[in-house]
Amino acid sequence: MKTIIKYDNKLINYEEPTTIKDRLIISLDYWWLELDENNSPTRELGFSKDHQVQIAAPKEEDFGMWCNPEIQFESTKDFETVLIEEFDNKWDEFVDE
Repeated sequence: MKTIIKYDNKLINYEEPTTIKDRLIISLDYWWLELDENNSPTRELGFSKDHQVQIAAPKEEDFGMWCNPEIQFESTKDFETVLIEEFDNKWDEFVDE
């Protein structure tokens, strides 16, 4: 069963941005991460402070920051959860633009 968690971008210690995409990622406020049954991210949405989706992955050749089978959360209990329908709606809105 899939789970969606909200991950605060401030928890990540980024290096100095070198590309436009790096600067965008650092500017994000939070992520919604869709996790599979192993708690590995399968899709991700990155949100700005005004709650607008800025990044969706994987999309085309971009596998994103989180969508890597080597990334696995031990537990989701410390994270706020998001309804799957909310994630799907935001995903569809952004990807269909």
